[in-house]
Amino acid sequence: AGRSGLVRLGGTRSSRDAVGARVEGGGVDPAPALQVTGGASYLSHSDRRLHVVVSADEAAPRLRVRWPAGGVEEAAIPAGATEITIVEGAADGTSREAGR
Repeated sequence: AGRSGLVRLGGTRSSRDAVGARVEGGGVDPAPALQVTGGASYLSHSDRRLHVVVSADEAAPRLRVRWPAGGVEEAAIPAGATEITIVEGAADGTSREAGR
């Protein structure tokens, strides 16, 4: 078993909505790879947050983000976080909880 949460990505060198970014990891095996996609069709809106499941066994599971511009970063998922935002090129490479 594990816990689930939402990951919102923000691009700085890549597109602002991080379309094309891939997220891997979470401490589950096999590690799924999720990709941010654009809208499905004309006049549609797509939620660009990714739904991830992380291992309940790991104290601070980590996610690896592969940005469309070529960068790769890792970010920890804080305990108890239900939604985090990861910004491309963040100085410390960490994530922050939504609303903070």
